[in-house]
Amino acid sequence: MRKAIAIADGTPNPNLPNVPGFGKAGLPPYDAKTWFGAFAPARTPKPVVETLSGHLAAVLKSKAFHDRFVKLGGFDPVGNTPDQFRAFIAEAAQIALQQKTLKK
Repeated sequence: MRKAIAIADGTPNPNLPNVPGFGKAGLPPYDAKTWFGAFAPARTPKPVVETLSGHLAAVLKSKAFHDRFVKLGGFDPVGNTPDQFRAFIAEAAQIALQQKTLKK
């Protein structure tokens, strides 16, 4: 039988309520995030992006979707605005570039 000793996330996983995060398990802190995003082609008109974003936000806020997502993947779905997602992607790209530079 396998037993989970820690999860790579700073927040408890609802599917593994008794499994601590790395830091709380006495391991070096480690926080890995899983994310999903929706992209549109470059130069998609802003009203179209806003409409799509509104529909996606409505799905993310629905109890049925939330409960199913948590049950299947243990993830707590959250959403953000197109501008917030754009900034998140830019920051992730910057971090990846810095890591690549540091490895050289």
